[in-house]
Amino acid sequence: MNARFITNFDTYWIDMIRVNISTSKTDLIAFITNFGGVAAIVFMTIVLLVIFLVLKRYTIAIWFGGVVLIGGALLPWIIKQIIARQRPSDMLIAQGGYSFPSGHATGSTAFYGMIAALLIIALSKFWQRAVIALVAFLIILTIMYTRVYLGVHYPSDVTAGFLLAPPPFFPEAPCSCCTAKHAIATYWHVTGKTFI
Repeated sequence: MNARFITNFDTYWIDMIRVNISTSKTDLIAFITNFGGVAAIVFMTIVLLVIFLVLKRYTIAIWFGGVVLIGGALLPWIIKQIIARQRPSDMLIAQGGYSFPSGHATGSTAFYGMIAALLIIALSKFWQRAVIALVAFLIILTIMYTRVYLGVHYPSDVTAGFLLAPPPFFPEAPCSCCTAKHAIATYWHVTGKTFI
């Protein structure tokens, strides 16, 4: 974690993000960051899983739960224990555990990315898909920003967390998101099942 390019990367983005620090701004950002926290992600995931099960969308429930709970929560925790990178020393809020990768970034990318993926599969118009993808990306980017601003993660932590999440999105077709989207859409078409 002490490679020069990582140090330079972290320093550059910390200088860009951690500016105009104030109590009111910090309080707001500390509130926003909770939407990427383990407690919030797990709670929202459980709620959605219950909804999927009630609607008898068992495949979606397993897919969604597996990606978010295993790929978005368990996987980054395991890597944290292996890498054991200490957090920055100038944190604005109390935060325990190791720093790399950012669990908030991985969890947010997995959760909000999965919601976006399901909506994109269900929608037919390109502009609708584009809006959904953009909104999801902005939410994820905002969570990543909050972690660096609050000083609980280095920029390389949140970047790694973001990059760690996408692979589990489509476990049945890891070569490309488009292939998975086509496979699921075809399955729904052939079986007569719909997302709604």
